[in-house]
Amino acid sequence: MPPAQRHRGRRLTGRTFGIVGLGRVGRALRWRCEGLGMKVIVCDPFVAEATHTLPGLLAEADVVSLHVPLTEETRGFFGYPEFGAMRPGSIYLNTSRGALHDLRALVDALREGQVGGAGLDHFEGEWLDRAHPLTRLPNVVLTPRLGEATGESREELAETLVEDIARLLRGERPAHAYVPV
Repeated sequence: MPPAQRHRGRRLTGRTFGIVGLGRVGRALRWRCEGLGMKVIVCDPFVAEATHTLPGLLAEADVVSLHVPLTEETRGFFGYPEFGAMRPGSIYLNTSRGALHDLRALVDALREGQVGGAGLDHFEGEWLDRAHPLTRLPNVVLTPRLGEATGESREELAETLVEDIARLLRGERPAHAYVPV
């Protein structure tokens, strides 16, 4: 296939973008997708403004993007049933944690065409073996976990940590606690 056809993208305007998990990253992504003219739908059982259940989101979204923390309850929660419920040809994105999805189920869904493409930025154990089937699929984009690897983001992280430590020393609740204190 000639490069001009092999590297064609899809138009984003008018597509439905499904966000699973509406925390800080999910909200930032929603804002960006809406700015591109996409319809954004959200599934998050802990957020009142969520518009959809997971089955409803999977049935409607052209793109499904995971933004949930890895807990014992969420480990492997995206598997064969969820990939099978996605719209045929839709795109699956996971920049959260690799252990959230069943990798074998994803490979099968991609090979069968149920999922039209995938973008992954994180893998269980941090590294994906070079011989893994995902590395040979033409409809997959794999990137190293580098989203936070800018000088500015490192400075922001350090400032956030210092501010929360100062809050703790004053006897206050940290603003960015992962586990409620």
